[in-house]
Amino acid sequence: MLPTPPLTPSMGTTGLPEATGAAGSSGRRLSDNELSYYLPARADGANDMYVHHGLRASALAMSLERVDLAWALQLARHPLLASRVAVGKRGYSDVWFAYTPPTDVAMALEAAAGRLQYLDPKKGAADVDLVDAYLNKGRTLSDDMLACLIVRRGTRQVVAVGPNGPTASDGDDQMVDYEVMLCTTHYVGDGMALHTFMNQLYGLLGGDLSDGELQTMLEAELLKHNEIPPPLEDRLGLSHFQTAVGHVAQRTADANLLGGQVLPAVKGRERETIVPTKAYTPEQTKAALARCKAHGVTIAHVVFALCAVAWSRRQGVDATQPTMMYSALNMRPHMNATPTPPSFFHLAVGYFNIVLPTLTLASERSPAEMVWYRAASTKAQTAAAAKSPLAAAMFRATASMRAARARHWACIDDAAAATAATPATPAATATLHPPTPEKSDDSHTDTDDEVLPPAPAGRAFMGLSMLGNLDAMYKHASFPRIRMYALTTGSRQRPGGLLLFAYTLAGKLWLSLGYDHHGFDTGVIESFWADVLALADDVFLGPEQQV
Repeated sequence: MLPTPPLTPSMGTTGLPEATGAAGSSGRRLSDNELSYYLPARADGANDMYVHHGLRASALAMSLERVDLAWALQLARHPLLASRVAVGKRGYSDVWFAYTPPTDVAMALEAAAGRLQYLDPKKGAADVDLVDAYLNKGRTLSDDMLACLIVRRGTRQVVAVGPNGPTASDGDDQMVDYEVMLCTTHYVGDGMALHTFMNQLYGLLGGDLSDGELQTMLEAELLKHNEIPPPLEDRLGLSHFQTAVGHVAQRTADANLLGGQVLPAVKGRERETIVPTKAYTPEQTKAALARCKAHGVTIAHVVFALCAVAWSRRQGVDATQPTMMYSALNMRPHMNATPTPPSFFHLAVGYFNIVLPTLTLASERSPAEMVWYRAASTKAQTAAAAKSPLAAAMFRATASMRAARARHWACIDDAAAATAATPATPAATATLHPPTPEKSDDSHTDTDDEVLPPAPAGRAFMGLSMLGNLDAMYKHASFPRIRMYALTTGSRQRPGGLLLFAYTLAGKLWLSLGYDHHGFDTGVIESFWADVLALADDVFLGPEQQV
């Protein structure tokens, strides 16, 4: 087992690799948590995130010039998105963020344009499925481009927009359908950062500021000389003793995990991620929220229960094995406050597990009763994870273990790639792989000698990401010239990936399942998803039963 590591050293600029870009570059080393996402993403962008919006917006508010200006301002505010990754010579932990700040508006706009795709349907961009291309085609992002904004203007023009919303046409400013998609690597941020960022961006684009005022704001932002925010590990304030306790607590928790339900996977096929999504009407959503409130739970709690119960009712399932599911835990409430808060765009999530019974209890008379009981259990387990006094220390332990496993598998992957390489392999391909690890005094780099921690005892059935009420995160009133009517989100997956999202937006409840269509036995996920949706309709909208 790994020895208890020392406190995470400050991720300062000492030792920044020489090849980090132009003069004036600064940066820091990736933390354990960030590294655990970076190393698996090198080859094909595993876990690269996206959020995709359907909008109806003012054509003037969404012009190419205005989008580039607002995007440049946001990149100046959030330097990680404008950074690149530099790999040092001392192994898998010698990986750095490097940031070269623009010195003037022209440089900022040029850098932003290099990370912007503004698609014109009149030039052949109308038929491309943006989400499918991002998830299943060649990787959009790279070590040199950690974020990208994609905007596609539709061909449909509706009515003009006035100061109080859509009005009769006044000539120049038309309401047009747009698709907007923000893509970032997972090691620079998380879902909360994505949505908070997009709310800011729409406030700039769809608010009352003129283009000249936006440029003035950009000039002022550049003068602040914003720096890459410190990693989460540096802001937890853990002592040596707390770090040691966290490792003991996490190993104990992992050893006691129960979970025996596993989806039947198929290996060897080419990955193809699809994202079937169901949206409930505002009336149905209100009914679902009211029913959840009456039972003292939230929709997020119910979704865990829906998945467990839907699976337990299938033929051939071993009911003696519980169902374990994992989800992200927002670690921002555990960060120490700072006098001048840095950019919110950084990675600040841990994980927790929900374990629910697969066995039907004798007292449970209906599927709905099974769901409400398991939703209450989910609520209790979620609260225990979020409010645990050991949450920060256990996160630190998990990040250390995940980084160790990432280094281990990176070494294996690179050895296999080197064996398979031929003299005809393009030199650019080699940039996917860091140099052979060597011992270093200031980081874990000797992967051959590093002993991996034992894997958790239980096996996860699936992952769920409960985003909550996004209408509370998107301040629609601050961008009156933009109306958001659809949202999907997710990430590039490994083969066999599956992740369920649930959220409310535009007054609607959305359930979105992203999974590898070729990664499972034919029909298994499709029938499971149909069972989940049918059960959701019964629980949320069917006749209420006395529990």
